[in-house]
Amino acid sequence: MYSLFLVEDEALELEMLERHVPWAEMDFRVVGSARNGRRAWEQIRQLVPDVVLTDVRMPIMDGLRLATMIRERFEGMKVVFLSGHDEFAYVKSAIESGAAGYLLKPVDIRELTAVMAKVKEEVDKAKLLSRASRLWEDAQWEKAVLGRDESERARALAELVKIHPSFGESLFESGIIVLDRSGEAQPAEHEPFKALLRDALDACGAEGMAACTGPDEWFVAVCATGVPDDDSLWHRLLDQVKTAWGSTATVGMCGRKLPLSEAPAMLREARRAVEERFYLGSGRIYRASGTAQPPTEGSWEETLAAFSAMIRPDRLKEALEHADSTFDRMAHCRVPRNALVARLTASLRELHDELAKYDDWKTRGAGVADEWESIVSRLGTLEDIKRHLTGLLRAADDFLMEKQKDRHERIVQEVVDILETQYMEALSVEYLAGKVYLSPNYLRWLFKEKKGCTVHEYLTRVRMNKALELLGDRSLKIKDVAGRVGYDNTSYFCSIFSRTLGVTPNEYRNKYL
Repeated sequence: MYSLFLVEDEALELEMLERHVPWAEMDFRVVGSARNGRRAWEQIRQLVPDVVLTDVRMPIMDGLRLATMIRERFEGMKVVFLSGHDEFAYVKSAIESGAAGYLLKPVDIRELTAVMAKVKEEVDKAKLLSRASRLWEDAQWEKAVLGRDESERARALAELVKIHPSFGESLFESGIIVLDRSGEAQPAEHEPFKALLRDALDACGAEGMAACTGPDEWFVAVCATGVPDDDSLWHRLLDQVKTAWGSTATVGMCGRKLPLSEAPAMLREARRAVEERFYLGSGRIYRASGTAQPPTEGSWEETLAAFSAMIRPDRLKEALEHADSTFDRMAHCRVPRNALVARLTASLRELHDELAKYDDWKTRGAGVADEWESIVSRLGTLEDIKRHLTGLLRAADDFLMEKQKDRHERIVQEVVDILETQYMEALSVEYLAGKVYLSPNYLRWLFKEKKGCTVHEYLTRVRMNKALELLGDRSLKIKDVAGRVGYDNTSYFCSIFSRTLGVTPNEYRNKYL
């Protein structure tokens, strides 16, 4: 439906227009009404209807003055006049200057329907032209900010100034808006979010542009004329974002008001400001001139190295105890994000590899190493990373504590470690039983109970998996492969390989490698 605003100073006529005209049948919805032009203008700026149906002669501000203000501010908004017979000459000049139509009082429903049908066509055309124009302006703005070189940026800015001459002389306040979202969330769609920012700027009465400069990141420049110095505009933008997207956002602002020709410098300064979000938290506004500088004392390298060394099965409690103080220190020292993520994800991968040796770890639902790395890499703040990391470490520690209560599990894991590292040796159950101080028969039973297979079957599986890797090296003969995985007799190795995998080693090499 198309939105309609009614302006009529006579109470009875206004009530008739609101309640007794079948607007829904014409595909219109009345969004508001007023009895004089001034009150109407106050609401129109907030509601931004498609069409305004207004009387001509009204107290305080008449319909012609209202129409002029609408035309100057809202290019696509259409105005239809209501007039008496003796006012036609008065209205004619307004019709010729762009009003979408006029109606004589008393209103004839058939005539009203015909006029409103034509107005809808004009609204559609205006919206189409406005959308195309805005897309073109957005493209020029993005080039002015992100263009390949100074020449391209200058050309794009010159095109914008042709459409908005004041842009060439004005100073602009600028900032980067970043959505504060979890590492699992998908980036916001480009065009809907940009439209949200444009609408929010319009609602604030601000003239500006927005360009997407990264996932969930938009660079906004607002003409500084009439913009309050108290950041209220940016707080209103953040409120609009939270209402529409259900997420807080952080703003990093350039500390200076500059002309658009300095857009790349504005972007760099705003980006430096928004980087404080990583250290100090999200949902705030940071100005480049007010951001903290990295302290000269202290070493984040030592702090990070010491903490990373705790991310191992036998030191997880220690890591959890030191997490708060460690992350506070790293925030104070401004640890580089990339260095932090690289070190932590490497330590987490090593921890995961140790945990994965237990068959039931995967059933805990803590995810795999690739998921851990992906989430940590996308999280937006040190606090988010600490929260996620401590959750993983706590889950791992709880799991290992359970395992420590099960002595049999540890014994079987010790045997597994021997099988996986000494598979090339002549391993017997007697030898393994001696290593873990059990009788051979008891070890056979215990291993089968915990792993679901015999010691010999597990060793064969390990050897066959290693053989598959070695077969990829065509410089190795089958005899060499057999020897490297613990078989002195090549024929016996081929027999075991064929029985286990259904093909001979040569057939596997020729068919799959």
